[in-house]
Amino acid sequence: MKNNILLLFISLIFISCGGGAGETAKEEVVDDRPLEVQLAERIKEEMENGERNDTCILDHVFGMSRMDVVRYKNKLVKKKKVYGVFKTKNTRVFVYDLKLPKDGKLRVYFDTFYYEDELYRIECLPKIPKNSSPESVLEQTVSLFKKKYGPADFVIPIEEQEECARYIWVKGNQQIELKCDDKEMMISYTDSIRELKTLEDL
Repeated sequence: MKNNILLLFISLIFISCGGGAGETAKEEVVDDRPLEVQLAERIKEEMENGERNDTCILDHVFGMSRMDVVRYKNKLVKKKKVYGVFKTKNTRVFVYDLKLPKDGKLRVYFDTFYYEDELYRIECLPKIPKNSSPESVLEQTVSLFKKKYGPADFVIPIEEQEECARYIWVKGNQQIELKCDDKEMMISYTDSIRELKTLEDL
């Protein structure tokens, strides 16, 4: 707290003295708050700025009803972008393929979540190859996402998982997260506005 006050005081003095005009070098102010606090503030700012980013994985759109998602899934099946597999002897689920630089094509299971029958979150679980690991799949997926979305806005270490971390992109109301543990790697797309409503209802 004292460090923040000191930095603010120095910045005010710098501005009042006309510092920075015509200068090429500027001192960068470092935010020393915990990353979780910075993330929460960033999400709040993005929700308040009015920018909407509702299209996520496989062109699903936040706000779709369960029936809309079923109809859209059928269209994706016809286009061969998703396909059905048996997860157990009696349970059939739909998956899509994720092509990674090292591990090649991986089958990805995905699940949808709703608030008042409106889609607000999709979780995707790649099937980890026997000759690979969640950490390796995470690393390869992060490299793909960097090409599409740029560097992650936040990289938050995971306790007791030294090789894993949470990679988070905040784009308007949409939060994209990649993370892993010792068993699996997960990709999620979340509408922060609807997610906040679900938490308020708890």
